[in-house]
Amino acid sequence: MSFFTSVAEIDRMLADLPPVDGATQNKVAARQSQLTKPPGSLGKLEDIAIWMAGWQRTEQPAIRHGQCLVFAGNHGVVAQSVSPFPAEVTAQMVDNAKSGGSAINQLCRVAELDLTSHRFSLTRQPTISPLAQRWTEMRFWPQ
Repeated sequence: MSFFTSVAEIDRMLADLPPVDGATQNKVAARQSQLTKPPGSLGKLEDIAIWMAGWQRTEQPAIRHGQCLVFAGNHGVVAQSVSPFPAEVTAQMVDNAKSGGSAINQLCRVAELDLTSHRFSLTRQPTISPLAQRWTEMRFWPQ
């Protein structure tokens, strides 16, 4: 399997996708409304299934040779106590995923997806951006 090497490559691939088939999408949406579950209970997953059905032109869309990308990094939001974990944990979580020990590994295994994780600024100490600092001062951000 080949992997994307740049955002431009992904953009080119997306531009070449065929248009969706609205009739197929309508059939899948109608079928979803007949399933024994509360309407909308699967959130965006329902929208994705309808889109994929129209794009693949089949009422039973499938992902073959799928890839899950995980992007991990530290940024100023950690310094705002949004996460219950310190920034140092991010690198440990990425290492755990790379060794096959995280929940995302198990989900990808069951779904038969390749998993690739990318590190961004894991060694940089997170700082509060000037905007976030101002929001904190104005009490728009939790302290």
